[in-house]
Parts: sequence; structure tokens; C-alpha cells
Amino acid sequence: RCRAGQTKDGLVGSELKGKTVGIIGYGKIGRRSAELFNAFGDPTRVQILSLLAQQERCVGDIAEAIELSQSAVSHQLRILKQMHLIKFRRDGKNLWYSLADDHVRSIIDQGKEHIEE
Repeated sequence: RCRAGQTKDGLVGSELKGKTVGIIGYGKIGRRSAELFNAFGDPTRVQILSLLAQQERCVGDIAEAIELSQSAVSHQLRILKQMHLIKFRRDGKNLWYSLADDHVRSIIDQGKEHIEE
């Protein structure tokens, strides 16, 4: 039987130090992880990320696809960019948005897979 604060292996408190491989703590990594998952907590941002997983798009294309104003889409894109989930390139007056890297695509795919199970 486990007492509070004790693992099933019988380790308690300071005995656990150094044995928590893979556990996210309260520091910078924990805070950034929470922010990352918070970004995926908004259905509009998830829709935008899903669209960008298909191909790079401009604000107008995204707004039309998810039936929101360009202003509302721009606001969400700014948040996603601050979270380093998307990147953009300028082509004349247009900004073209895409996923920042394959890690983002992987998170989207794994989330979808988890829900469909």
C-alpha cells in the first residue's frame, strides 16, 4: 500500500531526485509546455494549424476556409507565431504562413490519432 508522497517502488521525496526522467517540472520547460498545449486548446487555432498542415496559405485563404474575418485570423496567427508553431514568408504584399516544423505536424497528427481511437 502506498502512503502519500511515496511511489509504488517505495521512493519518497529526496530519493526521487534524479529519478524523474521524462517528467516535466515547474521551471521553464514546464511553463513552455503548458503554453504549447494551451495553444492547442483553442478550436480556431487548431483549425488554422490543420489547414497549414496541408499547405502554406495566406490570411485571406485561411479566413475564407474557416469563415472568420481576416482580423480575427491575423490575431490567431500572431499567437501561433509567438508560440513558434508557425512561420511566414513575404511575397510582395502577401504573407504566406506554414507550420514551423515537422514537430508541429506530428503533434497535430498524434492528437487526431488519439481522438480517433
